[in-house]
Amino acid sequence: MNPPSRFVIFDQETTGLNPEKDQIISIGAVAVVEGDIALDDVFEAVLRVTTATSAVVVHGITPDQSRHGEAEEMAVGAFLDYIGTAVLVGHHVGFDRSILRAAAKKLGRPVPNPALDTMRIALALADRGALELGAEDGFELDALCQHFGIVPHDRHTSPGDAFLTAQIFVRLQRLCQRLHLDVLEFAEKDLSSGASA
Repeated sequence: MNPPSRFVIFDQETTGLNPEKDQIISIGAVAVVEGDIALDDVFEAVLRVTTATSAVVVHGITPDQSRHGEAEEMAVGAFLDYIGTAVLVGHHVGFDRSILRAAAKKLGRPVPNPALDTMRIALALADRGALELGAEDGFELDALCQHFGIVPHDRHTSPGDAFLTAQIFVRLQRLCQRLHLDVLEFAEKDLSSGASA
């Protein structure tokens, strides 16, 4: 089986954790092609959120930026076009994909793309002894950044977290290759419930 040529590593900031009622505040994404981060293949959008919420400010977006952001249907539609047939990758990707699916459903568009969770891959590689990161260190984004020597710049913004996750994914992908593992064997089977691995 030929590996997919394009992975889209993405992150979304939201007003809350309920895909049915909470809104996407921002989307950030970057592609990984043939094992390298493609800095010319990126996506970024700030969505219009009219309800005042502390979540907007927490994620580095001013209320004014949010009020003048893109309409959800335009931003989500553009993001789905950007994704195309790529494999989606995220840290706790189940949540991000469930939020994206809920927004895409309003447009009558499915999100059939397979998805990979960097946390799940890291756990699997640790179980195989290929990643020396114990439970006491944790498998959250900050812990993985520290393990791989990645400076957590622009943390808690969707473009920043997407880029950090992409750097982690590239390293995990290389570890899989050394073990002769197909990274796609860690793909989520069904994320319709939004549960993370």
